[in-house]
Amino acid sequence: MNSRQSSKGFLCYRCNLETLNQLPVGPEDLCYVICEQQQLKDILLNVKSFDTEDREKVRIDVVADDSILTACKSIHRGYLWFKQKGLNDPQIVTYTSLKDERHLEAIFTAGFFKIPVFVKDPHSSRFFILSSCEDFAHLDLQSAISNFNNMNFVHAKLIFETIQRQAHQLRNIYVFRLLSSLCDFYLQWENFQYFEARKTLDRLLQDIKILEKEYKFLANIRASLTENQKFLDKLLSDSSNLTKLSLTLLLDVLLNGKRLERFKKYSEAAICYYRVLEGCIQYRFQNTYGVDTSKPDYNRLPVKEEELQKFLEGRLPMHIAFNDGYKILCFIGDDFVKGLDPKLVKSIQQIRNYSILIHGVRPLTSTQCETARVFAEETLKKLFKKCGVDYDDLATRAKPCSLNYEFFMELFP
Repeated sequence: MNSRQSSKGFLCYRCNLETLNQLPVGPEDLCYVICEQQQLKDILLNVKSFDTEDREKVRIDVVADDSILTACKSIHRGYLWFKQKGLNDPQIVTYTSLKDERHLEAIFTAGFFKIPVFVKDPHSSRFFILSSCEDFAHLDLQSAISNFNNMNFVHAKLIFETIQRQAHQLRNIYVFRLLSSLCDFYLQWENFQYFEARKTLDRLLQDIKILEKEYKFLANIRASLTENQKFLDKLLSDSSNLTKLSLTLLLDVLLNGKRLERFKKYSEAAICYYRVLEGCIQYRFQNTYGVDTSKPDYNRLPVKEEELQKFLEGRLPMHIAFNDGYKILCFIGDDFVKGLDPKLVKSIQQIRNYSILIHGVRPLTSTQCETARVFAEETLKKLFKKCGVDYDDLATRAKPCSLNYEFFMELFP
């Protein structure tokens, strides 16, 4: 009988001393310790306490940095060392400390070899084991939350749904269904599906109210969603259920453009910014002069129709868009457009027209997009101020909620 058949291999990845002191290392066991340089002295003293017959059964691997690549390589070296010593996969176990910020990398790598992973509970002396599905669920959850907080709701939703399918030992799978619905809500919102988003939000708030009794951290999410609810209610109210322009609606288009710009979708973002500028002009006609820009009655303007027609070289537009609207407001002496830089107005029109999404053949650059954003935001803020509406307060209410990874750790067994 091979003497190694009864041995165990302890793969210790960045364990703290408390964890190392609790390892049940026996005389026949092997131990592969991965640590940082600053831990080496303490590790060497601690290894002497292992109940092994000789020092050849202990290998210390000092890593130079805490990168994922270094972690994967070091754990792989440990795995191969155990295999060279005659151990099979069922004899190898990984230990790590939950307090160690890189422990997930150890779990991830170990998961490839189907090695059991024991994690030190930071609040007691016990260890708990994670199955491979739950290992990946930990990693996926971290990735999903990162995507969500960066407003990449499509990827976050896909990961949340994958976790639901793969991790069968989660304490409350309904929380992950809720997170998927949360992504649905923000995806509907950013696609201007306000009525659908509002219905999804109502269901979310009802579900959170039930789950919050068990998971208190959901209270923070509920608070943020309540602010989002106020924003959407105001948007729908101010725009008469999307039958007219409103400042809230224009702000939402601007914020949507910022999200697109964040993902380097400069052409799409610039179109949003152009729409905001055009909307500011149209809002001025609507609220100051009572003119419906889709069917303009030019007699409502403080100028004779013949004079306006002459100024526009014999034509009166059937619909008032950005270019014509700006010219008309300048002609009648509107005090709002007096504060707009004519050169910037022309520049924005050129940026928009040269875009491949409108009349051009090339994508817009980050610089062009930034120019459009700065001008659109400054113009919208001026309009907010002129109308006596608090821009910053309303923008804060439109901010998506954020997720905290540490809170969700309690969902795992």
